Amino acid sequence: MERRLFNDENFKDVAMTGDSCDKIDGNCDKFEEDEYAMNSKFCPLPSKNFMYIDEIMQHLSVENHTTIYDKIPSGRKENVFMLINNKKNIKRRNNKLHSHFTDDCGIWDSSKAGSTRQTFIIDGEHFTTVKVKSETKINKIDNSLIEKIDDNSAKSLNVYRYYAVLKSNPKYKRRVTYVEHSKNEYLRDVAVVEYKGVLPTPMTRSPHGNSKRAADEYIRTDPEILERVAEEVKSKIPRVVYRDLVEDDSFSAPRDFRSVRNKKYNEEKKHGHQGCENLADEVLKVIEELDSNPYIHKIIQSPNKPPSIILYSKNQMEELKQNVLSSEKVVLGADRTFNLGSAFVTIIVYKNYSLVRRDTSEPPIFLGPIYLHWDGEYETYHDFFSNVASALHDSEGLFFDIKVGSDQELGLTKALRACFPSATQILCSKHMKDNIIHQLKDKVGAGVVESNVIITNIFGSNGIAHSADEYEYESRIEKDLSQYFTKYPSFQKYFETYIKDKLYDFICVPNRLGITEALWTDNNCESINNILKVEIDWHPRKLPELINRISNVVKLQMLDLRRSLYGTGNYILAPHLNKFRIDRDVWGKKSKEEKDLAITHFVSRCHSLKPRIFAKRASFSIPYRARLAKKPGQKKRGKSVRSRSSK
Repeated sequence: MERRLFNDENFKDVAMTGDSCDKIDGNCDKFEEDEYAMNSKFCPLPSKNFMYIDEIMQHLSVENHTTIYDKIPSGRKENVFMLINNKKNIKRRNNKLHSHFTDDCGIWDSSKAGSTRQTFIIDGEHFTTVKVKSETKINKIDNSLIEKIDDNSAKSLNVYRYYAVLKSNPKYKRRVTYVEHSKNEYLRDVAVVEYKGVLPTPMTRSPHGNSKRAADEYIRTDPEILERVAEEVKSKIPRVVYRDLVEDDSFSAPRDFRSVRNKKYNEEKKHGHQGCENLADEVLKVIEELDSNPYIHKIIQSPNKPPSIILYSKNQMEELKQNVLSSEKVVLGADRTFNLGSAFVTIIVYKNYSLVRRDTSEPPIFLGPIYLHWDGEYETYHDFFSNVASALHDSEGLFFDIKVGSDQELGLTKALRACFPSATQILCSKHMKDNIIHQLKDKVGAGVVESNVIITNIFGSNGIAHSADEYEYESRIEKDLSQYFTKYPSFQKYFETYIKDKLYDFICVPNRLGITEALWTDNNCESINNILKVEIDWHPRKLPELINRISNVVKLQMLDLRRSLYGTGNYILAPHLNKFRIDRDVWGKKSKEEKDLAITHFVSRCHSLKPRIFAKRASFSIPYRARLAKKPGQKKRGKSVRSRSSK
């Protein structure tokens, strides 16, 4: 049968009959007409014309020993043919993708390209074509011929041909021929690629249609290279991808850096991120992902502001809660970081004392909830910390013994005190130290030596910050700083206004009570900030991509936590949690549901999982509740208690 997809009027010199064909040998060395082809790695075309079907089938035969290339080789191709491994293209077509027959000849004119499909019956040594003008006329074929096709399926072949004409020279043509789904064991998954005519010189070939430099010829980049680019630009910047490809193979690498950048643009557009032409589009994209992305916990809308976004997953918050509940050493560090994108990013970090790093034997730093917001106002921070506080309380609504640390940012510290009124608040000694140094050097005019002495008197191992009580604290200030107050009155005013009370309440007292082992710093926050900037490759990202990148950091931490249960990964379980350790072989035999349940048990380790009530007629359940809602303090049965109205 034949279903015509292309009118090959431009290829009238190609006969499609098999009865008039002369047999040829499959070995290229038998041809001597074309001296160029003889000296090249290609086989010459007989009579400098496209081959007949009988000739092509001999090259597709397993008995043929012509070299088979993985892809079309580079070089001038004039009146030659070659065999190409077609297995990848067969796989692509099965996945409803286009075939790849990329070469270095230049631009093929798509308006003059086309394809044909023909069904041939092997009749002795020749091929008989069965032609059908349209599907509606198929019943007009002789029934005996249809039966012949069905009974001899191994002898019937569906042959596909792709035709192309070079844009810069219509007389230069290419044809690709292959057999589709052949049941004949003597045929290979090979395509025959033929080139007819004289290839124009590079300077006369067509440039890219969008090129502004007409002198530049255009050679399409290998699609396999472009697929590699599309995969690598997901995690690398275009310049790095371009450099790696050029270093790997400078000949087949993308044409220039711009082509890699354009590929990244198109990939982002394909996946929806490039539709974010401005900030409003970015925010809208995040709102659309609220129900589908489990990492986006809540979006808060305020008048005359873009929506703020709270990010954390269920297991991530549960792990934070268990650490706060089980360890007195945990300090929740809060810090705002910059230059990650259009929004400020405030993070909560902590040391996970349930795990131990393999390389340092220290607890790893874990990322807690994250807040994307647009200003540093108290109300903005309050929205975030109140949400975190509501998640960090027990079943009776009582807050755990929480310790929170931060720098001296006014709105942030005020919101922490309001949302965690019973928490122990700690300030970063390093930030306070840096603020004092800045004041001394840039505002007061103190020298380097004097500034260092003042800092040592305050934060040194025997400094003011280590005072045993308030009386000693006041005495040490009078003793160690009075001379500098006299010399620099503006420094005395600054110290008494901004430093004195905060230094005692939020640094000295926590250190004296043993809440912190040393003067606390928010280096943990700075460490996570660096990880986030490495994750975005030090380039600001659009909101949807920034959220995905942050979630990747969290996913990796939670996956390493998961792997620690069976003794693999960057972390191992802390000694007091070895009862949760699962043998690696046992873990490998568990189903996905059983593995997820093991993780749930681990992150809920400090309280038992509450049972659920399952409905009888549908797949629905609720947390367990008593059948009767009793009055507080009620001891009698429900039926024997008289109902009274409260007055």
